[in-house]
Amino acid sequence: MVGSAFCATLEKVEGCGKKGMMSAAAKWLAHPHGDPGASLVDPATFHAADGKTLRLADAGFCHNLGWLPLLQRRCEVVFSVDASMHALAGDGFDPSYELDRARRAAERLGVALPPIDMKSYASQPVSFHTDGNTLLICLPLVGFEDDPWCPLRTAHAGGFCSNAGASYEAKDFDRLAGFMRNRLRAALPEIKQRIAAHLSSTTC
Repeated sequence: MVGSAFCATLEKVEGCGKKGMMSAAAKWLAHPHGDPGASLVDPATFHAADGKTLRLADAGFCHNLGWLPLLQRRCEVVFSVDASMHALAGDGFDPSYELDRARRAAERLGVALPPIDMKSYASQPVSFHTDGNTLLICLPLVGFEDDPWCPLRTAHAGGFCSNAGASYEAKDFDRLAGFMRNRLRAALPEIKQRIAAHLSSTTC
């Protein structure tokens, strides 16, 4: 299970109303090739005890879904809790921007991304996607009929889970954790069946 966020990057700085030369520089650094996923910002560098150099950065510079390292390792089952700031679309949401960023990042790295059923992703509390090798189980932070409260709409309305102004209190953490816990519990029977069927098909 992997998480990533796109909270405090130059894209966000650019979106905060900076003007003039600083604005142009921030925009170019965040989009050197017109692609939000291709940032020139150097990641933090750490030196491990064995002499190796590690560079760690918020995966949101590339995409927000955190799938690629697991797909590179050929993980058979991947759980994805998607807390991206997706655009709203009527009564639902539109994940196409973030999913397209993941697709482009996968292409740059030569990683096979399971085909994503966009309709299922955008309309189901839990959706399943596979290419026969990896089963991707996706849970968005979006309220459907199973929970009338919607973290995504709360964020768009400037609520406590807004990326630009997060101010979590204990009760807010509890509400978010409870939202996903209830969703996961409700879907566990189907999740178990899907995992069992997938593992059975890949070992035959």
